[in-house]
Amino acid sequence: MKTSDIASIIVYVIFIALAAVIGFAVLAPTFKEFQIGQGLAWGFTIGAIASGIVLNSILFELGHIIGAKIGRYNITSVNILYFNIYRNKDNKWKFRFKGMDGFLGQTEITPKNKKSNPKPYLFGGTLLFILEAVAALLIFYFLTPMTVWNFFPIVILAVGGMFAIYQIVPVQLDHTNDGYRLYLLGNKAINLEAFNEMLRLKNEERIGNKDVKVRVFEEITPYTSEVNFLTIYQYLAKGEYEPAIAIIDNILKNKENVPIKTYRRAHAQKLFMLLLIKPIEEVKTYYQDNVDLETRRFFAEDNSMESLRAYMLIAGLLDESLGEVVYCINRKDKAMKRCLETRKDTETLLFNLAKEKINEAHPDWKLGEAK
Repeated sequence: MKTSDIASIIVYVIFIALAAVIGFAVLAPTFKEFQIGQGLAWGFTIGAIASGIVLNSILFELGHIIGAKIGRYNITSVNILYFNIYRNKDNKWKFRFKGMDGFLGQTEITPKNKKSNPKPYLFGGTLLFILEAVAALLIFYFLTPMTVWNFFPIVILAVGGMFAIYQIVPVQLDHTNDGYRLYLLGNKAINLEAFNEMLRLKNEERIGNKDVKVRVFEEITPYTSEVNFLTIYQYLAKGEYEPAIAIIDNILKNKENVPIKTYRRAHAQKLFMLLLIKPIEEVKTYYQDNVDLETRRFFAEDNSMESLRAYMLIAGLLDESLGEVVYCINRKDKAMKRCLETRKDTETLLFNLAKEKINEAHPDWKLGEAK
């Protein structure tokens, strides 16, 4: 089980504990005191929870929007409960239903200039939650006469507390959260530069600019490595593998400076290229000497296209396992859904190259054309 999975489970257990406290220690005695029937009690609870989810989803993204404006960023997309308004390639606002990398909400931004500072954006949601807490407590204490409805904002506040806990913990969870981003930023100026460069490049991808010059960072941190991966993709799309491998080697040399997932995906990218251009025996020796069992298991289980196509080549050329190759082919569509829209053409090209390489080595397998 991944560290992010364990951390996520702990956070969700805290959510359950908080819900139990509100339910058994606050609402149950309140319903009894005001002689609320079971049907109305259930309706009250469900209504308060649903209101809490909707209001806090809006509140936290509003905080991100305000913080982004304070930090000198432009807004490119706001997603709340899968309702997504976004700027298209022509910079016009559009609407769609779309998934997100966030806890029931995501606001995407791009820097206006080099002075753009993401910290107001990352703190914005939590700061608005503090204002929500003050408002909820004022309503609870000063709304008279005291009725069961005084407890409605308390339930909404409890739901908001869950949102806040998820956002502020400085660890990687199942979705990207503000606390982890702040932790990665730290106080290094290079991280701020890389964070803004990453946002700038993603915006260039969004508007369809493919020929974009990307800065390559020599100092490796979580954010500089992410920017360097964008350069690696540019080289991969053009079939220029040697300069891409050189950038990856710098990431691999700095294992302690990047998240383990980043390190392992860097290894996947390198193995993919080595298996395309180097003799099989040479790559097999490298694989056995430099790739530990945990990383090999990661290749097989990771849902990214980087790991999937590398694992397919490993299965086809090093392990010679037709079953595992078919397993990879069957997982391609699912992995592609997690891929950036602007990167899908490149990933399709790379996946086809991997299949062609395996077909050359095993023509009797008859894998056919990639779908």
